[in-house]
Amino acid sequence: MHDDRIFIAISGKQRRGKDTVCDMLTNKLNDYQRVSVSDLIITEVASLYSFNIPELIHLKNTDGQARKMIIQHGWDMRKRHGDDYWIKQITDTSGNVVMPSLRLLDEVLHIKEHEPFNVMVRVECNEDVAKQRGVLSNTTDPTELNWMTTMSGIL
Repeated sequence: MHDDRIFIAISGKQRRGKDTVCDMLTNKLNDYQRVSVSDLIITEVASLYSFNIPELIHLKNTDGQARKMIIQHGWDMRKRHGDDYWIKQITDTSGNVVMPSLRLLDEVLHIKEHEPFNVMVRVECNEDVAKQRGVLSNTTDPTELNWMTTMSGIL
């Protein structure tokens, strides 16, 4: 537990602007670092399959199959090492954090338990705008749950 830092977690569905908001915050708040579940997963997948990271990020944003492969790896590691596998790597970092990819209920609960000074931000945009930003894949997966229904009574 980090009693002396602020942890900002940004949530939202695919292509809603989470990374953009995170980049804006980390550019304005000099003592904050970006730490993302997606970045951790991409780094692992790139290493496993000999991709360079920029190439894999491009594929994730343009190829629905690549995005599905990255998501599947994330789920596989959670299954193998526990639901908190990715979020623990983030909460174990030091310093102030902006996390641009809060998507799962157990991640919210982990942050609420381990980060006493946390801020939860929800980013929304029109579905048509999101589609213009790139490929939307598997919009019925658990990370695409209705936020208000999922979070009711937790925050």
